[in-house]
Amino acid sequence: MELTEKQQQARKMVCLPLDGLDTMDAVRARVEELSPVVGLFKVGKETYTRFGPEAVKTVQGYGANVFLDLKYHDIPNTVKGAADAASQLGVYMFNVHASGGLEMMQAAREGAQTGAEKYGTEVPKITAVTVLTSLDNLRYVQNSLPVIRNLPIREDYLPDVELLCAFPFSNAINAEIAIRMERDDSKKVEMQKRYLDAYGNPFEHLIRRLGLENLIPDSVLNFAQMAHQAGLDGIVCSAADLYAVRDKLPSDFMYVTPGIAGPNTPAGADQKRVFTPGNALDDGSNILVIGRAITQPKTSEERIQAGYEVLEDMAKHL
Repeated sequence: MELTEKQQQARKMVCLPLDGLDTMDAVRARVEELSPVVGLFKVGKETYTRFGPEAVKTVQGYGANVFLDLKYHDIPNTVKGAADAASQLGVYMFNVHASGGLEMMQAAREGAQTGAEKYGTEVPKITAVTVLTSLDNLRYVQNSLPVIRNLPIREDYLPDVELLCAFPFSNAINAEIAIRMERDDSKKVEMQKRYLDAYGNPFEHLIRRLGLENLIPDSVLNFAQMAHQAGLDGIVCSAADLYAVRDKLPSDFMYVTPGIAGPNTPAGADQKRVFTPGNALDDGSNILVIGRAITQPKTSEERIQAGYEVLEDMAKHL
């Protein structure tokens, strides 16, 4: 099918993960089938570990670009060497973990530039992974407790910090956790029970009490500003956090957003926002990582049609 000018523009912004494919034949088939509607394919840890540079070269052989999603996170010199190698592969984009720090990200930039000069390739775009989309606010708070303990929190709130750390990793208190608490007669469990009785879900109460409701968007902004300072091209973040950063960074800064749903995906019963291609674009996304919405249909014709519908939706917002 022939794409309009805006659909062609949208195609360059669609990134399809090559995950869950066990053979190179399956990788080739996926790229050959969907490259008419997908301009960027993501080669992640699973695919690269299984097939190595061959997966990258296969994508490039079909005229599509590669997002090398290996999330480099190491000492600066090691990341610099990896960035040099990514330039040698001729990938369009690769990423690093922002938590590796400013010096590491600067080393990635330097390695990519020197590698591109050495091998005669285009300098890859580099994006920094901020907060993994698998982490909700509770889990991120719990993972951040060593840092939070050093923040200027009111002294009388410090027991709440410790209590938050002690709760099981769950968004809601359920029967299983309650039973587990009944079997534990420690003083800490008694404190947890009091919160259960008083607030139902203690996590949300404690997070509000400690003023940590915006810990994720605040962290995303901090990482984004550090990535920009390091000379990187953009960040990887949830579409839900774009509001926190897009007006505080240059207009050409890139935002790669994973987990984008299909254009006709309804909101769930809890009315949480679903990020379709169109509203992700409206919120500032530049590269939309879209997987199941395109690959889930059973036939090739249905998958291509699903990809085309994504482009149609995006074209309306470009």
